[in-house]
Amino acid sequence: MEKIRIFKDEPDNRIIERALKGKADVVVTGDKEMLKIKQFRGIQIISLKEYLEI
Repeated sequence: MEKIRIFKDEPDNRIIERALKGKADVVVTGDKEMLKIKQFRGIQIISLKEYLEI
């Protein structure tokens, strides 16, 4: 599996790796660092509030 290193916090990188492997469309998170990038390789990164508004 491809190793992602875009965040300082390694667990955040693992979440993105799993989202890529699972072909996710969206990651819902409260993590401010993850929310800053808004999307990664076509995967939207949104807050719970944004998700509930969809």
